[in-house]
Amino acid sequence: MKTKNGRWSIVNINSFAQIQNDLSTLLEVDESDVYPWVVKLDDLETFFLTMIAKKKRPQFFINYLLLREKLHGKLICSDELEISGGYLTGAITENKIEKADTIVTTPDLPAIFDEQYNKGMGFDNEKLLKEKKSGKYIFW
Repeated sequence: MKTKNGRWSIVNINSFAQIQNDLSTLLEVDESDVYPWVVKLDDLETFFLTMIAKKKRPQFFINYLLLREKLHGKLICSDELEISGGYLTGAITENKIEKADTIVTTPDLPAIFDEQYNKGMGFDNEKLLKEKKSGKYIFW
């Protein structure tokens, strides 16, 4: 999707790990430009559903996108949910990004999404909701 100001956001069905998460390794942009945001559709949906469940306002997502722009050239990450999970929990902040030369995400950062999944994602007629909420089952 290309915005009015010529910036791009790309939503795809595949994940391209580090290259997708930090496009500075793949693209060169002018100093006044920003890198496009590339995200896997499933990750975007998971992030949106969790933001809704946590009663986050649309401005929260806009702030995430602004923060996300600042990560290019500093990020070592294999999954967008590590970044968005870190943002939701406060583990990744604008202040931390500004102070760091490199941000390395960890596999525990998306745990907020697992927790939300186990509570239920908020769908009408959500499959296996009773089993998810019981805590007796593991899903993957």
